[in-house]
Amino acid sequence: MDLGIFDERAGLDNDRIILALEPETASIWCQHIDTSLKTDLSRTGSQYMVLELGGGTADISVHERNTNGTLKDIYKASGGPWGGTCVDRNFISWLTIFFGETTLSRFREEDMEDYFGLLREFETKKRTITPDTDGFVTFRLPIA
Repeated sequence: MDLGIFDERAGLDNDRIILALEPETASIWCQHIDTSLKTDLSRTGSQYMVLELGGGTADISVHERNTNGTLKDIYKASGGPWGGTCVDRNFISWLTIFFGETTLSRFREEDMEDYFGLLREFETKKRTITPDTDGFVTFRLPIA
């Protein structure tokens, strides 16, 4: 599909823009980070895996740095529906099992602000979990 017309309408220079999948753009970004890791990733022959965890999907790719600076796909981008929204759906499923479908439906319909507040708090907690997180993760349930 020729996307040049979109570039022209947006006033973008066709020689300076390309469309790429998320794992490839993450890999390119890795070439420009300002750490000692950049040195390792920029070396010819270096191989590395990129895991891109998005809202709906988790994408995995493996690249190798060529002598001319380009990247070779060792393992083409693949993945599945294991992103953050999948975690959210499982949390809501757990709430439904724990409180019951009727109670959760009533809560969602009658106390929408508290329902969305609970989902926001869950999202915040989700983002604070690291590989070093140990023990329980707690969050408040609205009184409703």
